[in-house]
Amino acid sequence: MGNHGTSKIVLLTGVYLIIGLYSLGFNRADESVNRVMIAEANMNQTEQVALAGIRMGLNEIAPVIGSSTFATRTANIFQGQVSYRGDVPSTLGSTESRITSTGTLRGHSITMVAIINLYHGHWTITRIYSQPTAQEFTLLHS
Repeated sequence: MGNHGTSKIVLLTGVYLIIGLYSLGFNRADESVNRVMIAEANMNQTEQVALAGIRMGLNEIAPVIGSSTFATRTANIFQGQVSYRGDVPSTLGSTESRITSTGTLRGHSITMVAIINLYHGHWTITRIYSQPTAQEFTLLHS
């Protein structure tokens, strides 16, 4: 009878140990998913700050070619900061311009580049690119 009780204790100890190891693994996986989700949320919010800079840049540009460049401007927005500028690289067509905007929020930074086109007297966004910094990219893919 004594051996039967001892084997139950050993068996239950083994089961609890296995459950504990699984639980530890799940906690680590949960922490990893949580870290990536927080990084993704910060990136999305920072991207919104940069996008606001693109919109502000569109307001800076007059609806004529030749007025589509402007020096870097900065603004505080959404508890963050945005820097944006307009230029016309030689690779763009005669009715195109570019706005580059960098949003910074809670230590995160993302640069967005918008190619805009003058169409019937109004600037419209043709293409837009989002460029997370290397630090942001590492947070998302670690």
